[in-house]
Amino acid sequence: MITFFEKFEQQVPPNITKKMITASQFTELLKNIGKDKTFISYANKYGRKNYIVEVFDEETLTHGFCNPLSYYIKDRYANVSVYSAKNVIDGNHLFLKFEDKYYDAKNIYGVNKPEDLDFFTSKNIKIKLLEE
Repeated sequence: MITFFEKFEQQVPPNITKKMITASQFTELLKNIGKDKTFISYANKYGRKNYIVEVFDEETLTHGFCNPLSYYIKDRYANVSVYSAKNVIDGNHLFLKFEDKYYDAKNIYGVNKPEDLDFFTSKNIKIKLLEE
């Protein structure tokens, strides 16, 4: 079910100690985050689309909710960086770097370089570190 609304609040990092996580735990986090009620509430509150989602699949998280996904994880787990990339064909996308790989909702096992993320059909992208 999709509910429409108009106002979005600005994301506010939680006042918590960031947790340490392993690569396999990071993959499990991404695999299951679309069903996590705390994340769903956060993503619906801070999402950039004009609708609310009850459960997220990897497609919705990748195309439309990559911003809240990236910041939710970065704000709660140590050693995670948020990157932005864009090109004229695919548009903008936020994704994560953890250890030596890049991740998003579709690439839960990580890829070696951002151009390999499934989001990008064109490999001519401009990459920018947003936050470490």
